[in-house]
Amino acid sequence: MSLTTVRNLIVSKLNAKLSKPVIQMEQTATKPPYPYVGYKIIVAGNSGAGSPVMTRETVPSTDINFVSDIKETAIDQSTCTFSFSTYCATKMEADEMAIIVKNFVEHALYFDLKDAGAVVVEITAIGDRTTLITNVYEYRSGFDAIIRMATETSRTVPTIEEIIINMEE
Repeated sequence: MSLTTVRNLIVSKLNAKLSKPVIQMEQTATKPPYPYVGYKIIVAGNSGAGSPVMTRETVPSTDINFVSDIKETAIDQSTCTFSFSTYCATKMEADEMAIIVKNFVEHALYFDLKDAGAVVVEITAIGDRTTLITNVYEYRSGFDAIIRMATETSRTVPTIEEIIINMEE
């Protein structure tokens, strides 16, 4: 599971659900007309305590001189935090759109994320993110979502199957 896979899944599903642009925040491209959703990854790859979990198993050796090797697998369950903001012409529209986005991320995306090896761990309350731009307000509402992703990496370690010790007295 990669951060890019999770991001692409969320953005494509949100875009299809809303039929509104879903863009990365803080970029130099021209902003779309209101309303739209912006996202930003504010924390990436935050591994928790006890991570990764290591497992070991005996596997047949690829070396003809040995019977078996050890396959070590590390399973990491790191989290990333996505920040979602709605950009609208009115405060009410921004709030209503943020509720739709939050419910979608929290509930409707559950099985899609699960199939991709990720799960929503926590979602914050929707907050006012309105800002004054020159002499007009840009109405924004948003929330943060913490998503846990499972990643697995493996390596095969050759075994020492026989040691001959010659002890001379």
